[in-house]
Amino acid sequence: MDDIEQKHWARVQKFNRTLSNQRTGAASAVKGFDFQEMVSIVEILKLAKVIRGEIAANRPVANIRVEQNSDDAVDDLFITTIGYRRHVQIKGGGDPSWDARLVDAFWSDFFRYRHEPDKLHLELIVASEAAQEKMVRNMASHDLDRTKVKISASQAQLPRPFSQKVVKDLINSVSHTGWHGLKHQSMWSYLLGGWRDSGRSGSMTRVFREISKVSNYTIASLAKMTPQMRETLALLENQIPELKFAADGNRLLVRYRHGSAVFPPYPWKEILRTFDGRIPETLEEFEDVLGTRRPRRQGRK
Repeated sequence: MDDIEQKHWARVQKFNRTLSNQRTGAASAVKGFDFQEMVSIVEILKLAKVIRGEIAANRPVANIRVEQNSDDAVDDLFITTIGYRRHVQIKGGGDPSWDARLVDAFWSDFFRYRHEPDKLHLELIVASEAAQEKMVRNMASHDLDRTKVKISASQAQLPRPFSQKVVKDLINSVSHTGWHGLKHQSMWSYLLGGWRDSGRSGSMTRVFREISKVSNYTIASLAKMTPQMRETLALLENQIPELKFAADGNRLLVRYRHGSAVFPPYPWKEILRTFDGRIPETLEEFEDVLGTRRPRRQGRK
């Protein structure tokens, strides 16, 4: 270990001993946390798009885990799978700086994985290209050029990330919601709610399961629908106005259009076999075919 690494090693030892206090301070920075959460969701959407591509190509998909503000380091977001760790620090505001916490966080991971350099990917995401240029210009003064930190500008901006094309395209890639005027705004709200419900951590499949519970329109399985599924979904939507239909790559999701009651999800294999050759045309017929008809309530005498 040379003199420069020795200097940072001494700082990292103190930094690691005070992690719990630093996490408390980071969590209280509400304004910055909003930016962190926005960037985290965009990064998760990017991962989901990649996973869908792998599934569509029949390639094996690694179990990817995501976590925001983790306990094992002070990362704002980290993404891990076997043999891979992406450590992302997220700095909002127009004039970020290489404060001690940020510098030491990167050096801490550098020392932890210095013997596995291909496993570790360090990254800083800032709010603008001007902030990116400043941080790149100043990183060598903290010896961070040695750690190979990648610095990039956020592709989304507050307060309306859902209105930007890059985010709209990502949302479209993981949603089966038909287009409507508030689609991207409502889907962003569902993504945010599901991410929070997941505790901002877990495998990608678990996170999207939580998002799908909130929205009923986001694919929990991260698998695409086939043309036959899309056709069946459109026919059901057109023929039974009392119900609202959505789907992921494995299940058909159904709920009453003007109420909160939800039918149990049906496996697509069962739906395609049951509806082979004929789509139910009324609510009653749909319920009879799937055995979900509720007995009529008896009126009061």
